[in-house]
Amino acid sequence: MILLSSVNIGGAADTGPSREQMPHTWRQTGRGDRETVEHWRKIATKREKLEEKYPELGGDRRPVLAHEGIFAEKPLRPGRIPGPQGGLGSMKITGAVLEEIGRARPFAESAPISVSEVELDPPGPDEVLVRMEAAGVCHSDLSVVNGSRVRPVPMLLGHEAAGRVEQLGDNITDLSVGDRVVMAFLPRCGVCRNCQTEGRLPCIPGSAANNEGVLLEGGQRLHRDGQDIKHHLGVSGFATHAVINRKSIVPVGDDVPPEIAAVLGCAVLTGGGAVINSGDPQDGDTVVVVGLGGVGVAALITAVSLGKGEVIGVDAVPEKLEKARELGADRVYTPQEALEAGVKAAVVIEAAGHPKAFETAVELTAPGGKTVTVGLPAPDARSSIAPLGLTAEARTIVGSYLGSAVPARDIPTFAQLWRDGTLPVEELISSRIRLEDINEAMDQLADGHAIRQLLDSVPTGLYIDGQWREATGGATLDVQDPATGNTLRTIANATAEDGMAALDAAVAAQDDWAATAPRERAEILRRAFDAVHARADDFALLMSLEMGKTVAEARGELTYGAEFLRWFSEEAVRISGRYSVAPDGKARLLVLKQPVGPSLFITPWNFPLAMATRKIAPAIAAGCTMVIKPATLTPLTTLLFTQVLEEAGLPAGVLNVIQTSSASAVTGPLIADPRLRKLSFTGSTPVGKKLMAAASETVLRTSMELGGNAPFLVFADADLDAAVDGAMLAKMRNIGEACTAANRFHVEQSIAAEFAQRLAERMKELKVGRGTERSSQVGPLIDEDGRAKVHELVQDTLGRGATVLTGGNPVEGPGYFYEPTVLTDVPVGSRILHEEIFGPVAPITTFTTEDEAVAQANDTEYGLVAYVFTSDFNRGLRLAERLQTGMLGLNAGVISNPAAPFGGIKQSGTGREGGFEGIEEYLETRYVGIGNPFELPPPVERTP
Repeated sequence: MILLSSVNIGGAADTGPSREQMPHTWRQTGRGDRETVEHWRKIATKREKLEEKYPELGGDRRPVLAHEGIFAEKPLRPGRIPGPQGGLGSMKITGAVLEEIGRARPFAESAPISVSEVELDPPGPDEVLVRMEAAGVCHSDLSVVNGSRVRPVPMLLGHEAAGRVEQLGDNITDLSVGDRVVMAFLPRCGVCRNCQTEGRLPCIPGSAANNEGVLLEGGQRLHRDGQDIKHHLGVSGFATHAVINRKSIVPVGDDVPPEIAAVLGCAVLTGGGAVINSGDPQDGDTVVVVGLGGVGVAALITAVSLGKGEVIGVDAVPEKLEKARELGADRVYTPQEALEAGVKAAVVIEAAGHPKAFETAVELTAPGGKTVTVGLPAPDARSSIAPLGLTAEARTIVGSYLGSAVPARDIPTFAQLWRDGTLPVEELISSRIRLEDINEAMDQLADGHAIRQLLDSVPTGLYIDGQWREATGGATLDVQDPATGNTLRTIANATAEDGMAALDAAVAAQDDWAATAPRERAEILRRAFDAVHARADDFALLMSLEMGKTVAEARGELTYGAEFLRWFSEEAVRISGRYSVAPDGKARLLVLKQPVGPSLFITPWNFPLAMATRKIAPAIAAGCTMVIKPATLTPLTTLLFTQVLEEAGLPAGVLNVIQTSSASAVTGPLIADPRLRKLSFTGSTPVGKKLMAAASETVLRTSMELGGNAPFLVFADADLDAAVDGAMLAKMRNIGEACTAANRFHVEQSIAAEFAQRLAERMKELKVGRGTERSSQVGPLIDEDGRAKVHELVQDTLGRGATVLTGGNPVEGPGYFYEPTVLTDVPVGSRILHEEIFGPVAPITTFTTEDEAVAQANDTEYGLVAYVFTSDFNRGLRLAERLQTGMLGLNAGVISNPAAPFGGIKQSGTGREGGFEGIEEYLETRYVGIGNPFELPPPVERTP
């Protein structure tokens, strides 16, 4: 239960608490007995709902919580340090101190905040000592931690807090010890010119004090080892106690639980204040809230509580929209859906703090309406809007700094709305953590904030001839989150007409692009390399969201994929032909290397960045224009990468992007068009065969990176620890959803049992969960069809007599998760040994001789990669020649490298990507024969 020590919630439900059970301050309400009982029954009901939501809270713990998902326990009761003449001097408290700004994420590892013992001085004459009961973790805290807002350090963080008065300064007569109070991080001196604007402008001395890290009127009460610790926004609420200026404190009744009171002081004050103070909707007005984080949800529930008119929620995250609907929104939309639906509102609240969200909010504002921007963007954020629309339609843009709030005026108003049951503030509280885990709390906030802003920033259109545009007819497709099954983003869905327009643009741009200086092409690639790394967090998060892999694995893909940009930027300036003398010493031979021409790329879903860069980078370096069709399941990464290339200076028409759910209808006409000169495909062998057949009609040059069935051979002389490590890498990289993943394990019989047991133990330890969760090691499979196929193969193998050492089942619940699985005693003829698994399943079979191992490994139509673990180097060299694969990992579980040629033999494809060979796929070799320059006849003289 939540600590609400004075209220008896265990009494009979039909009577409510008796007058004797109510605290004295509660009994002096002026209400009649019946009204009082009803009042406290309502409060008890609210409290029971909070207990039901957070049953783990209780006992002597005092939580620190966040309106966007963070609770933290506050342990310890600090002791006093004797002061002069035996009086009470400084006291020891525990607090969360920001030691350094701008440390790298994850904060859980870099630990910018330390929870440590700090000395707190007694309150001055106009100050109050407060025992903290609850405090919220907010983006204002995060903005200091990540360096977006520059503040002095060390600083004790926390500004959204509530607690009890323990000691009063000599000048304070309007508070009593024991009062519950809310800390207002926006202090008001009451006398400066800004304080006369009724909240529109922040207090001048209050803002100065906040910037300097001191209390209003200059108080400095925190110290550690002789050094001053700065105050955060005049509160420093992430501590057991705080000294605060009286003008930063607003008393609330004991009937408001501390968790509710804390959230009133920031999220509700800011978001709700933006609606009431700045938006001021009138009867019949529609209110739209763009950005449904903590402040946005506070704005939404405030608008709903006012009941003036329709309330609409807008956010890019489906879960946020569903929550908004539950909280009373009449309609919900993604930003694109809202624009397409023609939504217009008299009052639009922008609470995301992102330029794209601001621009969307302005577009959604009706003629004569008002856009209220309350989100705090980064200091360097810039936006672009059309001023004529403001003038012609008499629309207004209003900045609402922290809700244009006057805390002493507005907090009691919101508290009463909560009491009345119309403002469900408790819905802003979603989880809890311990105070010691405050760095993890900052990571959680950063992740949630990043997802919303990232999805808002990803383009949703087709990219044709340097322009982002809708699909012909306005067709769209939804991109799902495989961890939840929910829609991440709705994007344009190309038609055959759009595909042909993309090819037209590529053809038109080809000559100029081929004539562009190699150094210029190289510089574009190098700028793109730098830009991808600069946005590493965005790319990693986006890949995790749309594909399912963990953020850590996505970062690995980013490093690998970006390296193709750097590698081929260096290759662009090294393209060369040759000039030589013929063997007879007479003729001269000139060999030229020229761009192939307009190319079509079809990329898979499992490596959405690397598979794009592996094709795009050499094409740019060679001087080819392109049309790319990214996988329907994971197109967002390609769209974001296209934006990066555009910003890096890639000319219009060189790259054209046509995501579509009608692949054959859109790409078929392109492959049949004689203007297309190259097709590069990564995907399944059956689809590759169909594409090759279609390409044969025009003798189109092709590169095919197709399926795999990688054998993993472990010999008895291998280092078993290294072999298990290699097996984990080769099998579990990308959740097993890779053509290079170890598909079958052939282990020498004498060590097979031990190897299988060790591998099973490692697989069993893996944590399955959403890829964006930091503790997750295995994300979801891409979709239900993929998971169903994996399970079908497992069931077939078990039906043939195999044994499960671990796993073997889908994970119950939302998303497409499958348990990491190890199977032993797998019969040689099993389907699982001959079909790509594309999942976290390791089937193990045995051999007794090298010849038997080779025969088992080569018993497949595929020939992409094999892995061999042995301490016998000569054996390794023999197997490199005997195994029928395009690549071999010798005592290595991962071998992909941009500097190496990637590709297979047999039905695993044709051509090579990466390495010196990679750029040759996009170059035509032309020969010019020249006569002997020493034997040419003299020039013919012509008579004028």
